[in-house]
Amino acid sequence: MMLRRAATSFLFFFMTFAYGSGQDAGTIPANVISAFRNGDAKALSAFFNTKIELVILDRENVYSKTQAELIMKSFFEKNKPSGFRVIHKGGRSDAQYAIGLYSSSGKTFRVYMLIKTVDKTPRIHQLRIEKENGQS
Repeated sequence: MMLRRAATSFLFFFMTFAYGSGQDAGTIPANVISAFRNGDAKALSAFFNTKIELVILDRENVYSKTQAELIMKSFFEKNKPSGFRVIHKGGRSDAQYAIGLYSSSGKTFRVYMLIKTVDKTPRIHQLRIEKENGQS
């Protein structure tokens, strides 16, 4: 049930952006990409909204910025980064999304991010990490 709700949530925001993508839409802060490449939860959490919807594998909830940082730290410790690349991005001036692939010791994870501008600052509102298709 929770998985279906999360999938519906992500589907909704992707459909929302499908009609609003512009040429320079989808600008994801370089420091967010760098934080994933380096497995740096502290640097990543600097972009978290005060509350963030976080889905990591089978764990899903809305967390405070501090809680989400600890969860990401644990994820990065268990899955040391060997690479990260953005494979798709889009959005509008006030909100962007990105889909990326995070690699770790022969495993690949698909990363979904929804970033909205709050007080002229990009903030991650939703972050989802799941195993890439075909991986157990």
